[in-house]
Amino acid sequence: MNAPNTIVVLFDGDCTVCNRAIRFIALRDKKKIFQFAALQSSRGIELLKDFSINPAQLNSLVVKDGKKLFTHSTAVLQIFKNLSGGWKVLYTGILLPRIIRDKLYTYVAERRHTIFKNKVSCEIILPAVEERLLK
Repeated sequence: MNAPNTIVVLFDGDCTVCNRAIRFIALRDKKKIFQFAALQSSRGIELLKDFSINPAQLNSLVVKDGKKLFTHSTAVLQIFKNLSGGWKVLYTGILLPRIIRDKLYTYVAERRHTIFKNKVSCEIILPAVEERLLK
């Protein structure tokens, strides 16, 4: 299971944007509180079962912090809130109405495979990510 005080980020393993986001997080997570799992992985599916969520129906990054689950823009803001350094200031985005934040998030999420055409298989998995990847 997860160590106490860890936050699991569930991401689309077939998405270049998501994979780059995971790299971004791992490189800025000096306390190493984040762990990662692809939504399509057996571990990702298992983690979402507790919340009765079908990963195939998700179009969002998911953050699991203890017994709380965050999706869409709130998930991204939770990540910024818990990153080391000045990234915490971006959590102030929580003050924007969720409907506005989520519309922007959904706009990018629905177009991510078209906008960012690089193949994920070409991405190099950094050791900082590999050591915290849940399988």
